[in-house]
Amino acid sequence: MTITDIFAAIESLAFGARVGVVSGIKLFRSVVWSQKEVKRLQKELKREGGYRDIYKRAIELCNRPIDEDYANPWDIPLAIYLSIIKKENLSEAKVLAMVVASTKNLFWARKIAYEVLVAKTKEKNFGHITIVANERESSAVLKYPDKVPDEIETLSPTSTAYALEVV
Repeated sequence: MTITDIFAAIESLAFGARVGVVSGIKLFRSVVWSQKEVKRLQKELKREGGYRDIYKRAIELCNRPIDEDYANPWDIPLAIYLSIIKKENLSEAKVLAMVVASTKNLFWARKIAYEVLVAKTKEKNFGHITIVANERESSAVLKYPDKVPDEIETLSPTSTAYALEVV
């Protein structure tokens, strides 16, 4: 099974129906981590560039247009991809979390994003994060006291769909 197949399985309606019926973040995590597709995706992290593929896929999903009258169909996959990135690299997960937090009509992914954004990082000078949110959308601003690290700058989305500002 290729990473593309794994993405397709996690992003399918059938997967969403299996996982999305739970109530509460603890149960959500338990059900998600027990899924074979998620376990396969975690194995992909071991190959060269595996987590970068997951990161890029999450950014792609955040860029997709949605019908704003309904829940974001990429909510569960985004929650999963962000959770996996968080386990691999908290600093990069924080950048991705800002993008996810600014994506409209999310439920599970927004909860995970907020957890990531308030998680303590071991890096010095990570900066300051401000989140402004309402029912349907939020924006996140990451402010660095000195300079933007090259790695973070490279990972920042270029889409104008985000209220993401690095100053």
